[in-house]
Amino acid sequence: MAESFAFSIAEKVLGKLGDFVLQEICMACGIKQDLEKIKDNITTIKAVLLDAEKKRSSSEHLSLWLEKTEGILYGADDLLDEFEYETLRQKVVNRGTIMEKVRHFFSCSNPIVFRFRMAHEIKAIKERLNEAKSEMSLFALTCQETEGRAVSSVRETCSLLDSRNVIGRENDKEKIINLLMGSNDRESLSVIPIVGIGGMGKTTLATMVYNEKKDRLSGCCQLKELPRNIGDLISLRCMMLTAEETHFSKERMGSLTSLRILRIIGCSELVNAEGMQSLAALRTFVVFACPNLVYLPLRYLRALENLEILDCEKLDLMMMDEQRKEKDVQLGGGLSRLRYLHILRIPHLETLPQWLQGASKTLEVLRIRQCDNFTTLPEWMANFKSLQKLEIVCCEKLTSLPEGMRHLTSLKEIHFEGMGRSQWDIREDWHKISHVPNIYFDGQDLKSIFNQVQ
Repeated sequence: MAESFAFSIAEKVLGKLGDFVLQEICMACGIKQDLEKIKDNITTIKAVLLDAEKKRSSSEHLSLWLEKTEGILYGADDLLDEFEYETLRQKVVNRGTIMEKVRHFFSCSNPIVFRFRMAHEIKAIKERLNEAKSEMSLFALTCQETEGRAVSSVRETCSLLDSRNVIGRENDKEKIINLLMGSNDRESLSVIPIVGIGGMGKTTLATMVYNEKKDRLSGCCQLKELPRNIGDLISLRCMMLTAEETHFSKERMGSLTSLRILRIIGCSELVNAEGMQSLAALRTFVVFACPNLVYLPLRYLRALENLEILDCEKLDLMMMDEQRKEKDVQLGGGLSRLRYLHILRIPHLETLPQWLQGASKTLEVLRIRQCDNFTTLPEWMANFKSLQKLEIVCCEKLTSLPEGMRHLTSLKEIHFEGMGRSQWDIREDWHKISHVPNIYFDGQDLKSIFNQVQ
């Protein structure tokens, strides 16, 4: 029987979940039990996917369930890529190859940003899998496996391979890396054959090369420009850039159509990143400490789910149309999958940009921190029915909340810190947010305080 796409991606995710390095990372982050629950649910769902694929043409509801399940599995796969990326990032940080400012922000002693978002992502995936598992019982599906499949026969081809356990392949790896990273023209590099009899470690060598090249691209703070043949990495999924270019061109980045995770960090000369327009598969994008950046082509990133824009003093988030001439462009379908947004130290930000309305049905977490000129939350925030957490920190010019806040029925948690107004001033807006279960001002539970006063 031919395997379904959902079945294949489920197997891929389960393979990653069993990786030793990933388990160590999850244990360090305190989320191992959550990952185990995800693994159990995927295992249960995977058992019926072949039967579901066979019957999908006879039931529209089953077909919709399969599509939904595929999307959840994709999300889980991306989540594990994030953890894989974190291992690579830690290698870069530990080697001291990135500026001190970046090292402090992402150091193990300050893991707040990564752990906060990962914990939210894991919870969301777990809840979606629980829902899919519950709905599965509606279709009377039977458990099936592909012929001849045995769990013990799965080969170790995960990209989280620990190269310390591999002996005798270092010279071969370096030769291939030098070939890939050289200045060859695009057309001169097609296929690199790795030939040998079974058991000689060909797959292991290919995995080591893939990991090493990705690792080297992750820590390229000495790089003056992107490698000319970076477009050859058409299957690259995770990348961190710290190059010194002023522009990321379409010619260099246009072929990276499989890229899921991109972090642009400490690019002090970068002005324009319009080459990102072709990154149609991008799910997570972080830009940090790019002081001269003025434009990001966010409206083209239609698959984007997680967005962090941090410490870019010249960036104008209202300027998002292609020619950068008009402001407050309504994106329509753009960013319609965005679930997490974090904005930090963007001086030009005075209110939320109009393009964010494209995420009104999906945004779950909104964090605005240290934006000195942020003065207003727009009334159209009332449309963000999926918003669960709002965090506003050190935005002293924000002096009131919109009336539409009372319509945010999914909102579970609000954090205000360093707002330049006392907690008692919040009473003026209390009727707008009193329905929210958890409200904190400078770490204090406002509901408890107000209840005591009353």
